[in-house]
Amino acid sequence: MKQAVQLPCESCGIQFIYVIKQQEQDNALRRKPPSLCHQCWVKWRDLQHARIEAVEKEKERKKKEAEWQENQRIFEEKLKDWKIVPLDSIHTDERNTLFIIGNGFDLMHGVRSSYYSFRDSMGKSNPVREALEDYFDVPDLWANLEDSLAHFDLNRMCNGYVMDAQLDIAEAYEEDAGAAEYFMAVEWAVEPLRVIAVELPKKFQAWIDTLEIGTAGRPLSHLFGNGTESPMLQLY
Repeated sequence: MKQAVQLPCESCGIQFIYVIKQQEQDNALRRKPPSLCHQCWVKWRDLQHARIEAVEKEKERKKKEAEWQENQRIFEEKLKDWKIVPLDSIHTDERNTLFIIGNGFDLMHGVRSSYYSFRDSMGKSNPVREALEDYFDVPDLWANLEDSLAHFDLNRMCNGYVMDAQLDIAEAYEEDAGAAEYFMAVEWAVEPLRVIAVELPKKFQAWIDTLEIGTAGRPLSHLFGNGTESPMLQLY
């Protein structure tokens, strides 16, 4: 025999029906009745799962960061054994030498072209920066942005707790809710992905267009004669 009782939810305050099974009516097996309605209990459960997941994510992040630091230490130790060649001792045949330059060339000439500069150019409350820093699971996102973009954490964006919260905000749980409220919640949940895919390239191009040479000197000009004679590379 079952018995139905009406109980108040401690979270939202609504009254909900709780059915007590026959074995629970026995004093020896009776358990404490629930204090939350089903909807609030689901939210509480998802929140606990999200917290556990966040702890595991933090452990994994610290592990990866420790591995990165160890690799950096090993690299720096090996670097001590490398023979450094002074720039003044480098002599080239301008017409038969291919010069390969990287980001360090820009930085040597005062161009603020590091990814950290790109980050700072957006400010702390920019949606693009927030999306990047929130949804990529890497120790240092801006140290190597190209590689970091391969580690998008889709589960962090679309886990059960986040989706439940978005559905609640969009009022998709209301009795008169329809498909519009559901798809609105989905769009809100995946908005960071749209921002990264659509707005990041625009923001990056706009930043590139602002970069300027920050020094009047030409630190490597002696590699190319007077800096203007080489048919392969000119320094302006």
